[in-house]
Amino acid sequence: MIPRALENRWTLVLALSIASMAPCLGQEPPSPEPTEQDRATLEQLQALTIHADAFGEVEVEVIRGVVKLRGATKTPSQKEEFAKIARELPGVLYVENRIELPPPPDEPPVEDESESVPGVPTVEDQQIAEKLRASFSRIPALKKVQVEVMAGIVHLTGEVPSSDGQEKATTLAEKFGGVLLVSNETTETVDVVERLTPSADRLFEYVRDILATLPLFAVAVLILLAFWFLGRWVESWNTLFEKLTDNRLIRGVLKQTTRVVLLLLGIFLGLEVMDATALVGAVLGTAGVVGLAVGFAFRDIVENYLASIILSVRQPFRSKDYVEIDGQGGTVIRMGLRDTVLMSSDGNHVTFPNAQVFKSTLINYTRNPMRRFALSVGVGTEVDLKEAARLGIGVLEAMAGVVDDPAPSARVESLGDSNVTLTFYGWVDQGKADYGKAKSEAFRLIKAVFDEHEIAMPAPIYQVDLRRLRAEAEMEVEKPRAGSAENEARQADVEVDRHIEEQVERDIQTSEEDNLLVYEPETEMATSGSGAV
Repeated sequence: MIPRALENRWTLVLALSIASMAPCLGQEPPSPEPTEQDRATLEQLQALTIHADAFGEVEVEVIRGVVKLRGATKTPSQKEEFAKIARELPGVLYVENRIELPPPPDEPPVEDESESVPGVPTVEDQQIAEKLRASFSRIPALKKVQVEVMAGIVHLTGEVPSSDGQEKATTLAEKFGGVLLVSNETTETVDVVERLTPSADRLFEYVRDILATLPLFAVAVLILLAFWFLGRWVESWNTLFEKLTDNRLIRGVLKQTTRVVLLLLGIFLGLEVMDATALVGAVLGTAGVVGLAVGFAFRDIVENYLASIILSVRQPFRSKDYVEIDGQGGTVIRMGLRDTVLMSSDGNHVTFPNAQVFKSTLINYTRNPMRRFALSVGVGTEVDLKEAARLGIGVLEAMAGVVDDPAPSARVESLGDSNVTLTFYGWVDQGKADYGKAKSEAFRLIKAVFDEHEIAMPAPIYQVDLRRLRAEAEMEVEKPRAGSAENEARQADVEVDRHIEEQVERDIQTSEEDNLLVYEPETEMATSGSGAV
């Protein structure tokens, strides 16, 4: 079955073929008769030329769906607009647009002395006008708009509160079927009351909506408060978290995470009650962007926080341990979420960022109570090295504070031009003796025993002391009695120095800051001044 559009086209082609063959046959082709559809199309287009001033000079002819346009318009856009309207009419197969444009300015325009004949609104125009008036009457901003429809062209006049009302009226009129063009000539009102009335109405609507949602809002607030108190209660349940981990920082992180999760769950349920769950996606998206920005802006703080978590898990030191970080020694007071605080041997507080503590070389002198000291002593080249080593080791073995296992030892380190360097090693139990005092006493006693046995400890220079030789020749120098160094060694003062430890203990007890390190107040081990060299 051939569609009607194709049937009309083939009829047009056949008519044109017969017209071209008519001269050859010596007969004139019959003139095609316009159909009912052609007459309806012609009436609509002629009504447009009558009631639209821009198309008053356009002539229209419609035969078998072919529209021929002649005459003139003022602008090219009007020419194209008329052709576009003609193409959109039902039954139109082709539009032959021969509308002429106005002559150039230097040529006098040809005046058309024909007068337009006023038309009468059709039934369809009246129906469109009634529908528009009914629609505008239901919109407060468009109640004063007056509507006239002629040949599918809508004329709007009257007053509107704002430019938004003009756009709304035009948009609404264009949506009606049968409307070809909308001419909006409305003006904005200058009446203050009328201009404020729509805003007041919207405000009253907002207030009414808020009052209507107050019960739901109250329920959502109650749900949020219930989950907030639940999170606080779970956070205070120390027994549960102590069973999960012994680390204080991990317990704190688990508590905070649990509280935040419960709070977020309460917020989500509250939004669900308010039927505002769409906000959750927006909030999460915003939180992600904000979190990324905050991560870049506070990178150091985040780095210190992560380092504190790792350090608290690994526990490379405890409170009151003597450690050395980046060459700075001191007794550990506490480690917080951001930094670690030491007390130096001078009693000063030294603060290190946790990220620096994590990345630096750290020496803990307290973790192992046994600590070795080394003493380097230079003796003359003519001295019996075995005898000198035996004397030094004997003093260390007899000295209080130096343990027997591992036993003291000696080693020849270097041979110089004027002396030989002997290094003595001894181990100290830091829980029973002060490391610094033991090392100091060992220096003094080794020098004393060398003096007793006339073991020379020359300086690394060459010199001739004539005054000493003359003095020794004139008077007899009193020499130390043999065995006095061994006797002093047994009485050496190496008692643990707890001054720094007492200050650290006092600081820990009085400080209100969180301490993420293991703290043992009953520990008797000396962990402060004993580590200082």
